[in-house]
Amino acid sequence: MTGGAITDEELMTLFDAARWAPSSFNRQPWNFVYVHRSSSYWASFFDALTDANKVWCDKAAILVVLVSNQYNPSQPEEHYETASFDCGAAWENLSLQAVQDDLVAHGMEGFDKDVIARTIRLASHQKIEMMFALGCPLRKLGGDETTRKDRVTLRNDLESFVHRNFLRNMNQIEKDSAQSQVGDHGAMVRNHRPS
Repeated sequence: MTGGAITDEELMTLFDAARWAPSSFNRQPWNFVYVHRSSSYWASFFDALTDANKVWCDKAAILVVLVSNQYNPSQPEEHYETASFDCGAAWENLSLQAVQDDLVAHGMEGFDKDVIARTIRLASHQKIEMMFALGCPLRKLGGDETTRKDRVTLRNDLESFVHRNFLRNMNQIEKDSAQSQVGDHGAMVRNHRPS
């Protein structure tokens, strides 16, 4: 990231993409708490990051905390079972919009949640889901990424998480993978590769 600023219009476009995510009963249980690097609150957010994430976020324009509402305070017995899942959908929408707008959106779990909870005044019915950094990619200025190389991250083979009829344990998956023939239990997808 370059350290360049993200405009309010660009930022609100990202949040607008997030708000169109699907959610159970349309509860929309997400909250986004953000700080600009020029804000007096920046240090409170940045200092809560792990050292590795501080290196990555050193030139981020904005840091954001994603918080879910786990239940309605007026109806605490009604727990939102899918709140975290729904927030994940909102994050996905936002990150895809960032790619569309040629911005960087980098999600993180490496931070001190207790510090952040105090900083943002987290309520008892809420849960911190993640933090993420927003910024401008170095390639916009013709630079080279020095903190992390561009790369395609590895993904698990389909047979490790696509199951037909019932879930298979890892021992069964390894046994199936060792077989050359295409068998049942979803092995038909074993050798699939994007064309």
